[in-house]
Amino acid sequence: MINITALLIVSINTSPASVHADQNEDSKLTNYNEDGLLPIHKAALDGLDLSVKRILTNAESKGDIQQQLEAKTIDGSEMTPLLLATAAGKLDVLQCLLDYGANYNAEDTNGHGELLTVILFYVILTSLS
Repeated sequence: MINITALLIVSINTSPASVHADQNEDSKLTNYNEDGLLPIHKAALDGLDLSVKRILTNAESKGDIQQQLEAKTIDGSEMTPLLLATAAGKLDVLQCLLDYGANYNAEDTNGHGELLTVILFYVILTSLS
């Protein structure tokens, strides 16, 4: 005997509308805004570690984790989420990105990596105090 409830659940979960909604959500994560940032860049810059984690968990489930971790801004600086979080001093985001395997050797278009950014950030902070 066929289980009607199971058939209904399967048909609802695989309906074109739900598949389309998933594709729309995925495309939002790979669409750059007018500032040349992906959602992961914006979240990293703003220190939204839970948003970064959600984006990376979603990407990991689809096998696109490296694409998100190594995505570069298209604003002329070509910064990765790790570089942005470092430049903004967002330690929780840094930890999250490193936990997911972000490339800590990444460099921007000027050849600056996050270590240099940390040093510059430290120099700026100490000069203000």
